[in-house]
Amino acid sequence: MRETTGTSWVELAATVIRTTFKAARLTTGTQYQFRVKAQNRYGIGPSIISEPVVAAYPFDVPSQPGTPVVTSFNKDAMTLSWNEPSSDGGSAILGYHVDRKEKNSILWQRISKALVVGNIFKSTGLVDGIAYEHRVIAENMAEGGIFFFRVLAENEYGVGLPAKTAEPIKISEKPQPPGKVSVIDVTHSTVTLTWEKPEHDGGSRISHYEVELAPKDSEAWSVCASVKALETVVTNLLKGEEYQFRVVAVNDKGKSDPRQLVQSVVAKDLVIEPTVRPKVSTYSVQVGHDLKIEVPIAGHPKPTITWTKDGAALKQTTRVNVTDSAHHTTLTIKDATREDGVYAENIVGIGKCSKVSEVYVARDPCYPPGRPEAVIVTRHSVKLRWTAPEYDGGSLITGYVVEKRDLPEGKWMKASFANVIEHEFTVTGLTEDSKYDFRVIARNAAGAVSKPSETTGSITAKDEVDPPKCETDPMYNQTIVINAGETFTLEASVEGKPIPTAQWFKGEVEVENSARAEIKNTDFKALLIVKDAIRVDGGQYMLVLTNVAGTKTVPFSVKPIPADSG
Repeated sequence: MRETTGTSWVELAATVIRTTFKAARLTTGTQYQFRVKAQNRYGIGPSIISEPVVAAYPFDVPSQPGTPVVTSFNKDAMTLSWNEPSSDGGSAILGYHVDRKEKNSILWQRISKALVVGNIFKSTGLVDGIAYEHRVIAENMAEGGIFFFRVLAENEYGVGLPAKTAEPIKISEKPQPPGKVSVIDVTHSTVTLTWEKPEHDGGSRISHYEVELAPKDSEAWSVCASVKALETVVTNLLKGEEYQFRVVAVNDKGKSDPRQLVQSVVAKDLVIEPTVRPKVSTYSVQVGHDLKIEVPIAGHPKPTITWTKDGAALKQTTRVNVTDSAHHTTLTIKDATREDGVYAENIVGIGKCSKVSEVYVARDPCYPPGRPEAVIVTRHSVKLRWTAPEYDGGSLITGYVVEKRDLPEGKWMKASFANVIEHEFTVTGLTEDSKYDFRVIARNAAGAVSKPSETTGSITAKDEVDPPKCETDPMYNQTIVINAGETFTLEASVEGKPIPTAQWFKGEVEVENSARAEIKNTDFKALLIVKDAIRVDGGQYMLVLTNVAGTKTVPFSVKPIPADSG
């Protein structure tokens, strides 16, 4: 025997009686030639040389498995199933590998930590010609994520070609039940209900809610309303009848379990004593401006409202104006004085008078805040951010009011019902795919109120999808050289919709918070701080930004140098 790359022959056996021989200990992939000589009692005959032959396994990698499909899933895991390959390549299947990748990514990630072997799925005693189903559970799935999956079979020769899911798979399930259900109004023929969003939408947006009713102590539930909003008015009830109500959330995966109103409701007109709930007892007005006092009221039926001054009812004039709505009464007085009071009454009693108002005067009007910008937009909320007024009117800015209006023709109304101290606010309770406009008003310590800011312009309430983006200081384009023992920082500005998750890696190992390494990531900034740098802190760092739209990787290079010994 000899390798075809050489000239020297090696004797494998001195004498072989049979006409077959097994050459052992060959090197896989190496090409050999063999020669044989016959011998009798008169001597050895001429040799015959074989054609070149490569030492290789007598089998191949398996063919593709069957196309994987999802057989079950929840918010924590899913089960994939597939059929075994049509050919095992001549060698028994050792097991399977399972990979996944995000829809808009090119990077496959292995999710089977070890070979998925047949005996895990009780696949013993199989019968030829029968297609068997294999399963693997994919855990730690990002709810709402969209993934492809692929399966590869492996035998003794190697790993075969992958079989990929036909379509991307959205990780979602039916939603959780809606939150607390409440009654906000009752008449002899209607009930007005409101409820909270589910804690989890199952990874797929809520398409609508179904409201069901049933007579008290009955299980004969029927759908009485189907709405997208978080409230509805149930009509055509029978006067004096008692009803149960419950609400179901619906997404493209199905219906949630119902959330039932705690108590049953009798269809009848409510009678509630009127109340007056002024937010403050001190009101402020700037010289030359009107005094405006807005007071929340309650009572059912709607109370009769009377404003008084010094015990006498105020008369509406060109200087004095009162406007009432369902839940508020507003008094506007030009050149306001200090002693204005209010009380409410309705058909069952008289409410208490509010305290006498006092007036403070500001030195100057404050300027409006900067134009608000939408920094995060979802199908139910908008996060706004703005800058402080350029001039505070000579008195400290104490807060802001955020207003919104429905486009194209809605009226301006408050979107914040508490004093907003920060320069940002998240407006919630928006209706998906509806268009809105927003503005901000500033107030200072003297009570001066600014003119409204410029508006945001039209914003549509919907989940925006934008792949991760990143900006870094030009200094990071080169290797960062630092002295041993010093602290260095790696920083990047981050964008993307939804907000990307940020992970720091050194080589292939994820960096975690420790005594010397501190990760201080926020929604819009990724920051890694390494203290007391040593030699092993040098090398390649990677910032990986990920959201449902894709992944972005940003490299950083760090080189510590020994401290100056001189």
